[in-house]
Amino acid sequence: QRAYQIDEQLKNALGMAKALGNIGSIHRDMGETEKALEYYQQAYNIDKKLGNQMGMAIAMDKIGIIYRKRK
Repeated sequence: QRAYQIDEQLKNALGMAKALGNIGSIHRDMGETEKALEYYQQAYNIDKKLGNQMGMAIAMDKIGIIYRKRK
C-alpha cells in the first residue's frame, strides 16, 4: 500500500495500477477474493483510462482466475 501512496502523490497512474494489482494478489493469496476483485477492478479502470491494454489484460486475467476457481 505504501507504493500505491507514493505513486498517488507523484500522480503516477501506471504505478498506481500496478500497485493495486499487487495488493489484489496479496488479498487473493489470503483467501480474500472479494477484496482482491475490488483491487483488480480498480487497476483495470486505471489501465483503461490510460489505454494500457497490457495492464487491462493482466487485470482481467486475474479477475477471471478468481471466477474460475469459484466454480
